[in-house]
Amino acid sequence: MKAGSGKRKGSSFERRVCHLLSMWISNGKHDDLFWRSSMSGGRAKVVFKKGGQNRTQCGDISSIHPDGNPLTDRYLVSCKFYKSLNIEGTVIGNKGGLTAFWTECVIEAKQFNKIPMLIAKQNNTLPFLCLDDVGTSDFGLLGKAIAQLPTAGGMQIFWLEKFLQIASRPPNVFSWPKIKAR
Repeated sequence: MKAGSGKRKGSSFERRVCHLLSMWISNGKHDDLFWRSSMSGGRAKVVFKKGGQNRTQCGDISSIHPDGNPLTDRYLVSCKFYKSLNIEGTVIGNKGGLTAFWTECVIEAKQFNKIPMLIAKQNNTLPFLCLDDVGTSDFGLLGKAIAQLPTAGGMQIFWLEKFLQIASRPPNVFSWPKIKAR
């Protein structure tokens, strides 16, 4: 693998997720509602460490159109594409890359009073989406996960393609239950 190709792979995956989420939210009408956050959310982390909050640039995906705001106002969307996420380690011993990335997503979401959403892929697998119980309820997906794991904050896993087919699209942000400070 060439130096930097992993970063390119991750950036490409984030762009693909932006396209898919845009098409999903807009019911196939627009592919430009979301884009990659500045410094993959690093800008928000820098501001947070200085005592401020940049809620629009946290996570890997930001809304760049008002139609995308209900999702990113409520959810911190993190994307990961790695050669191996050690999924079996998460299932068997609650260890490995997927567990670490989910825990990181949960912690960062709490910092910004948002709900964690992790969209991940490892080589030779389809992309999948991880939500906690609140997210699963928001999207009307109770009982529809392909796996449920007792990791930080709980984790329910859905194939991304299936999620985009069956999940309820976000309503106006004001109709979702208020997020309790975490």
